[in-house]
Amino acid sequence: MNLARLSLRVLGMAYLVCLLAAIPAAAQGFTNLIYTNGNIPVTGQSAIYGFANDGTGHLTALPGSPYMTGGTGVAYGNATDAQWDSDNEIITNAAHTLMFAVNGGSNSISVFNINADGSLTPVGGSPFNSMGAQPGSLALKENTISLGVGTLVVANKNSDPLQNGGVGIPSYTTFTVSAAGVLTFNAGSTLNFPAGHSLGGIYPYPGKVIQVFTAEFMNATVGNYTILKSGILKQNTSLTLPAPKSGVPAALGGALNPLTGKNFFYVTEPVEHEVNIIQYKNTGVMTYLRQVGNLGGAVCWETINAAGTRLVTGETPSSTFTLYDISAANTAKSVQRSTLTATTGGQSGLGITGAAPSTPRYDVTGNFLYFLDRNGYVHILNVNADSSVTETLSPFDIGTNHTTTVPLGLAVFGK
Repeated sequence: MNLARLSLRVLGMAYLVCLLAAIPAAAQGFTNLIYTNGNIPVTGQSAIYGFANDGTGHLTALPGSPYMTGGTGVAYGNATDAQWDSDNEIITNAAHTLMFAVNGGSNSISVFNINADGSLTPVGGSPFNSMGAQPGSLALKENTISLGVGTLVVANKNSDPLQNGGVGIPSYTTFTVSAAGVLTFNAGSTLNFPAGHSLGGIYPYPGKVIQVFTAEFMNATVGNYTILKSGILKQNTSLTLPAPKSGVPAALGGALNPLTGKNFFYVTEPVEHEVNIIQYKNTGVMTYLRQVGNLGGAVCWETINAAGTRLVTGETPSSTFTLYDISAANTAKSVQRSTLTATTGGQSGLGITGAAPSTPRYDVTGNFLYFLDRNGYVHILNVNADSSVTETLSPFDIGTNHTTTVPLGLAVFGK
């Protein structure tokens, strides 16, 4: 055979082998995953709903979804929504191998193994007692040198109107997380607060220091705590936001700039329609800087993009969201305010018409911005080259019962 022909044939076969080898790799490639805590208020029937983004913004259910938590969500009661005013109700560890979720109606925490295909499997012993009433927010500080995973901090909100009228003693508690995901309560770690403070959210410090930031919802107070080796929380700073003009103190959503050196913590005040900007030192000492106005019905939840240049807030009663430019230090400039596509469902019983946006999260690729809708939907918005966002897709129906269920929290990552 001619050597030139032989060489071409060998090269062709090699190309075919490489092409065939690449097909499985592409099929098993990067997947955008999104999960929400269904918060189903039926005894023992709450569940986590998991979906994959196909890269164009269209969501499909993950294998076996929804995944039963073994616990109960928080229901309606007393014509209020304070029981749902929390944050980080569903989180993962940094490696995205473990998922943690609150069961506010049954006072427990569910832990799952995250499998290679994104499906979830409960760890042994789950769900675990939260050691307080109505767990509402979670934060995980991971160990750097240990066989275990780290410490899980839980905010027991205690605003469930079906438990003690929602006016019991709220508290923070901590748990040691084993390598297998098993939770062990840290004795002596319970930190109680006055009745009615209705703890809002816990936010882990983005650096290596073992600290968390907190927002006490109905007390308009922001805290910073160091997690000691024993799991006990040591307070570094407590900062009360300026006296509200409305006379109703409330601090709900929080977001920390992820960029190194950008030590700014943003905290929303729903009743005041303000976003508060707080600067902090690595020691946890906080300094209040200023308020930035918001034109929405009540600014509640927020998130920051990976570049640390955009802050997004969700305003539930007005069905709107606001995009702030936070590129410049110490401030936030509103650059976009839009109304989400109307939906009906879970919040309509409280007089909200249209969409009821809560938790915003950027997709791990940065190409999409999600909004959880308390009516039982997820809004998928396109992120444009100039960082503005547009909603071109119809709201995605999570699959919960829209008339009795308000989903809580989003966890977004890639596998």
